[in-house]
Amino acid sequence: MRIMSSIHLGPILFLISTLVHSISSFRPSHRWSTRSSSIRGGNLNEIDVPTIDVTKSIPSKPWPHDAYAESLNLYDQLMSCEDPQLSPLINSALSVLSDSYRLYGHDFTISSYNGGKDAVVIMNLHRAAHANYIRTHLSTPANELPSPLPSPRCVYFYNPSEFPEIITLLSKTSQSLSLDLLTLKNCDFVSGLDFITKAGSEPGDRNSMSFVLGTRIGDPNCKNQNKFEPSSDWMPPFMRCNPILEWSYGSVWSFLRTFNLDYCSLYDEGYTSLGKIEETFKCPALENDDGSFSPAYMLKDYNMERAGRRKRGKEGGEKEECSVGLIVIGDEILSGLTEDVNTGVAAKSLKSTNVPLDKVEIIGDDEEEIISSIRQTSKQVDYIITSGGVGPTHDDITIKAIGGYYGVKCEVNMEMLEFMKKKHGNANTVDVSALEKMSTLPVNSELLYLSGPEEWPVLKIGQCFVLPGVPEFFSKKVKLVSEHLRFDDSPSSTVQIHLNVSESSILEILNSIVEANPSCKIGVYPINDNPKVKTKVVFGEVERREKKIRRDSGRPRSVSSPDDVKNAVNQLIDALPPGSVVKE
Repeated sequence: MRIMSSIHLGPILFLISTLVHSISSFRPSHRWSTRSSSIRGGNLNEIDVPTIDVTKSIPSKPWPHDAYAESLNLYDQLMSCEDPQLSPLINSALSVLSDSYRLYGHDFTISSYNGGKDAVVIMNLHRAAHANYIRTHLSTPANELPSPLPSPRCVYFYNPSEFPEIITLLSKTSQSLSLDLLTLKNCDFVSGLDFITKAGSEPGDRNSMSFVLGTRIGDPNCKNQNKFEPSSDWMPPFMRCNPILEWSYGSVWSFLRTFNLDYCSLYDEGYTSLGKIEETFKCPALENDDGSFSPAYMLKDYNMERAGRRKRGKEGGEKEECSVGLIVIGDEILSGLTEDVNTGVAAKSLKSTNVPLDKVEIIGDDEEEIISSIRQTSKQVDYIITSGGVGPTHDDITIKAIGGYYGVKCEVNMEMLEFMKKKHGNANTVDVSALEKMSTLPVNSELLYLSGPEEWPVLKIGQCFVLPGVPEFFSKKVKLVSEHLRFDDSPSSTVQIHLNVSESSILEILNSIVEANPSCKIGVYPINDNPKVKTKVVFGEVERREKKIRRDSGRPRSVSSPDDVKNAVNQLIDALPPGSVVKE
């Protein structure tokens, strides 16, 4: 009996050993745990990085079998691609990803997915390679799949200045493809990656992660990177994986359209490179004669890919031309209790420094309304100036609202606190708690000492200059901000002519002059208090020297010069009835 038992026990032990080995081969690592946790939640699996204990694991997300099958089918389609130009690029990219999986495994091959065209390519290559890895390395010889299946992990760094269309795409694809998408909030790129590399690790653990990126040769941050490139010494330790390094702009669009893959709808509207809302415009090279824009994949000159992106600065310290929107905040203005005088002051001050004021909005003391207004205005201008809602009273919520828009927490700003203590003299005689409350600012705040280190600084939060609503103080601060943003170009040329004929009698002439001179601003004003003058016509240059495409309307800013103004004036004078111009 004992001999019989021992004979049958060998195969049984072998089966048990095989089963244990199979299970252990898919056991989640210490960082990506399948246990439930409150470490993430909300839309797009949001993780508030500063509030998370880095020793906790990030729970992994199971991959449904239908999502696995769909991605595996994509892999097979990619490998059977017969396009002579696209096929070698695809094979090379999948080979790079295969090496990443061989070296780092499925747990630690993570891709960056921000919704841009290159990131969409990477995400689809990643999920295809991930599915093939499961088939070839995690399945049994009998094609039995592990349970649960691990889903491909992607990371998105939350950006408050993101286009809503990007968020729509991220939400749609992460759900339809069952991606394990982590949205990291309240952190920059470096601290976010530091969190990812350390999450759930034990003391003494060695960080080891492959971060898959959509970097291509020619990108501003590419430099001399290879397909595998260690992170810089000022970053957390990880391996940069660049599968599409040798792809061109055309290759990206050929891939997306050949395999009918979802991409952001903005590319069909004429955008070719997406960044922050305040830095991104439709590509001028795609503008048609009727003012419409062709889709991004119609771009012929690939060097124009980033022509719709505003530069952050110029060499030699020369300032970049910019536009401003003004948001006036206060229930007292909407109710008529207080007159708005700050708009006129801001317009004149900005005009004097060649900075156009493109938009003005007056809203009440409501946090959600402030956030909404900033979100909409930031689509149309480069910077925002706010007036009002700043102070110690209950309705002073502007600073908190702007922090909410950028998705950052507020805390005591020690620089501001020390400045306020100096302003109030002996700190022992003032209420420090009150000063701390007044010094509580969003963590991304900047203090700009535009009038010297001893004077009150201007608060800048992101792209917003936050100014007081009291006219006396607002006037001083807006002049400082205007000088700070000054565009160093020649002053605009303005010419006025007075006519002794009515506007209605020369309407056709005026319309023809306006149509023939799109690079000039032409204003016509009736005059009622001067018996000699019936009409005043004002000619001016457009406020933008450089042609730029506005974000929402696609409205171009024409190139102009003083000669354009002079020519338009002469055209009008020549077309008017003799003696129409009043010489003063």
